[in-house]
Amino acid sequence: MVKKVNNPALINRFQEIDQLQEIKQNHVIALMAAFIKQYKFEELVKT
Repeated sequence: MVKKVNNPALINRFQEIDQLQEIKQNHVIALMAAFIKQYKFEELVKT
């Protein structure tokens, strides 16, 4: 199931990223994945 993105700023950024070359898109995706992984780890350690 795909959830709808409701944040206009995120939608705008995703549209901008979609216009980048594929290699640049992959870099952004990797950065996002690293950020989310770090956030989840920090949340896990907090509890």
